[in-house]
Amino acid sequence: SEMGYDFKILHPYIWHTSDLIKAAGESLDAAGIAPDVRAGLLQAAERGMLECSRRDVTRGAVSGMSITLGRACSLFDLKGPHYVVTSDGASLLAAIEQAARGLLLGDYDVALVGGISPYLSPASFVAFDRLGMLTGEAHPRPFDAGATGTLLGEGVGFVALRRLDHAIAAGDRIHGVMRGVGGANEGRPGALIGAPRVAQALAAARAYAQAGYGPEDVQYLECHATGVESLDCAELTAMAQVFQGRAQGRLTVASTKDMVGYLHAAAALPGLLRTITALQRRTLPAQRHVRRPRTELVGADSPFQLLAELTPWPTPRPGQPRRAAINALAMAGQAYHMTLEEYVPELHARVAQEARSARRSPVAVVAHGALTPGSAGSAEVFANLLAKTDQLVRVPPERFDIDRYFDPDGGPATSYCYLGGFVRGLHFDAPASRIPPTVAAQLDRTHVYALTVAAEAMRGTTAAAQVRDRTAVFMADMPGRQREREVELRVVYATMDEILRAALRDSGMAAPLVDLVSRQTEQRFKRTLSPLTPHTLPGYGASTQAARAASGFRP
Repeated sequence: SEMGYDFKILHPYIWHTSDLIKAAGESLDAAGIAPDVRAGLLQAAERGMLECSRRDVTRGAVSGMSITLGRACSLFDLKGPHYVVTSDGASLLAAIEQAARGLLLGDYDVALVGGISPYLSPASFVAFDRLGMLTGEAHPRPFDAGATGTLLGEGVGFVALRRLDHAIAAGDRIHGVMRGVGGANEGRPGALIGAPRVAQALAAARAYAQAGYGPEDVQYLECHATGVESLDCAELTAMAQVFQGRAQGRLTVASTKDMVGYLHAAAALPGLLRTITALQRRTLPAQRHVRRPRTELVGADSPFQLLAELTPWPTPRPGQPRRAAINALAMAGQAYHMTLEEYVPELHARVAQEARSARRSPVAVVAHGALTPGSAGSAEVFANLLAKTDQLVRVPPERFDIDRYFDPDGGPATSYCYLGGFVRGLHFDAPASRIPPTVAAQLDRTHVYALTVAAEAMRGTTAAAQVRDRTAVFMADMPGRQREREVELRVVYATMDEILRAALRDSGMAAPLVDLVSRQTEQRFKRTLSPLTPHTLPGYGASTQAARAASGFRP
């Protein structure tokens, strides 16, 4: 809004109108109000809620997220810097870029880099519904000419990064080598809500300039592709420009969105993990649910190919590693591109030696951890991705009642989509994270996810234990935390109560009875909300989850 756009968002209590009406109905029943009068009162209250449900976006409406990362630093006793990187769907690659830069400059020796998506809520579904990005089908169909949109998903993942020479010297298991990562913005007017095009080519050019080789040496491209027409068209057009001159069908492309959905700030995470696995197993990934490939994929001059089945990944040339790239897009005209190659000990020993005197140093992935829909750890994530297991399901009833918000015609505060990817069945070991019960009870679900996965990544390497004072933590993140919404809901309940009281007074109800129904409604409405305690703000603040991860780690 500060840039001149007149955006509006729904007031936070609009998602809870049905809960208020239910609580008010119970209170009216308890007060002995006749059914016909009761129905009229509830209709009036609901109308009042809908009429007051919009507000301007202001700076005060945007919450800070840096506190979350403090938890990771606290858990693992890490003393390097930490901060949150927010760049919408490109956030993970943006965080990796910042981490790699600090490793190169010697500001720290290990970087723990993660991305997390907010768990899905009615707000997520309605917001993406209004953007016209959700599909009404059972699966997203990236690369399909008839694709109708995407589905949302949940997930979190971390990678531990070191300079390549340090990783080799320490004997770390190296999962892959990053040689370049570049970002760019479209810059032109209107790019805030449009798909970036120029930015993608520019980001790729910057990545390959760092890598020291060109796009002609890449055999696999993990795309951002979601199944949203405008985004997929822009990406394939831009990537065709980047990889122009290649023989037809020589570049395999794929996207994980068809299996796990779009993971917001962690959108690039499943693709990054699959690419690492593909390089290690020397296998090119396949793509599902493509009925009719887009025209950008089938033209005589198209460098792309889609695979229906896993295919052996041949050696490009003697002495050259298998190489891949990961592309990520974001709202506001942002794009990122990253190179990743298999680790070849003899080759990379020479590369590391040559890089010691240069300003560019390759970065090694020495550990990772992940949670994605249908998985409880990296091993299961990899198994599901390789098996192309579908993890997109109807919204689980324990998450929220999607029927309250589902409307195939897209009414106010509703969504025409009821499918998504959800993280379920996770057991959080609070004592192992050195978090007392009183604090654990206030942790947002995203904190639980991040701490669990950060611990998995840290168990995979001794690097951070060796240089704790020089280990940094980065995290790609976005707003959307349940605890934060509950706090805001408690704050704005006064407005909800005012609307309810007005409806009751306008009906002619006596003041004492208005007070009684109002108090009982508030009690019923708030009985499921978490209490406010001194631990509430740290429980959902973004930076505190990194601080906790850092403080609890012990070699």
